[in-house]
Amino acid sequence: MNDLSKYPNSEETDTKDPSYLLRRKCDILAPCATDATLNMHNANHIKAKIVIEGANGPTTFNAD
Repeated sequence: MNDLSKYPNSEETDTKDPSYLLRRKCDILAPCATDATLNMHNANHIKAKIVIEGANGPTTFNAD
């Protein structure tokens, strides 16, 4: 099994509020699992330098 914890500057975060992860400053954000993860309510809070959309249409039209 591959584990990202061995990469330099990696950090594990456990949170009860998943939207917290969207508001964290990061270089790359890759929302890939759920439709409409990025939407008009949270798009302005994204602090990633790059957003790489994965499967299932994670970004709504209004968020784009």
